[in-house]
Amino acid sequence: MATNSIDSTNFSLRPYVEAKPYYEASDWINDIAIHAEQYYASIPYYQGSLPKESLPDWIFLLLILGTSMIAYVISVHRKRSNMLAKTFINWKLSKQIIRYEKVYSHPVNIALNINFIISVSLFAVLALKLLNPDKFNIQNHFPQVLGLLLLYGLFKITSHKFMAWIFQLQELIEEYIFQLNLINKYTGVFFLILTALLIYSPLNESIILTIGASIFVILSVLQLSRGVMIGIQKVKNLFFIILYLCTLEILPWLVVGKWIHNQL
Repeated sequence: MATNSIDSTNFSLRPYVEAKPYYEASDWINDIAIHAEQYYASIPYYQGSLPKESLPDWIFLLLILGTSMIAYVISVHRKRSNMLAKTFINWKLSKQIIRYEKVYSHPVNIALNINFIISVSLFAVLALKLLNPDKFNIQNHFPQVLGLLLLYGLFKITSHKFMAWIFQLQELIEEYIFQLNLINKYTGVFFLILTALLIYSPLNESIILTIGASIFVILSVLQLSRGVMIGIQKVKNLFFIILYLCTLEILPWLVVGKWIHNQL
């Protein structure tokens, strides 16, 4: 008579547990929770970044306006724009422009000054917003910065004209005002590009702000150095020239810098 042999290593005896007659809701919830936890644990996790704060639509329109001013100058007044580019490198050519052309009423001067006021004001407001987002509001502070920039420009032009009348240096001051105006034109072009990068590019904001501050310092030094060279030609008194430039060029910017420091 054959007998079936059972290998005790293939199984283990367990106490008898009576199976539940139905699948309870609590069991279903526990199973769902366990499977969901295992599923989400298997998904790779990537560190996201917060999207940039949405800006008002009128900022885009201002960028379009500034770009249109530059495009108008290059396409319609190409000869004049080429001459300004040469004057930026060789400042002595400015005498020819001042002598034979209407400097301030020329369409190129008007268009590029409009771009300068728009781009510099917009970049300044965006920079202040990034440095102190809780205190600065683009909608409210842009008109204020724009108005201050206009008043500052009018103050400088009026002061230079007054000094020219007092010291009988009309030709000298006129040449310096042209250089000042020329530097402002190129400042507007540079800051229009930086403003567009600050809004739409993935570059780090601190890098763009550092580039903007560096360009401002370089152009300011270039402007002051040309002022010294223009003054030495006729005045011959270096102390008077430095005192004049510090009073009308450096001192106002120190006041502006102090105001920005207090606001931050």
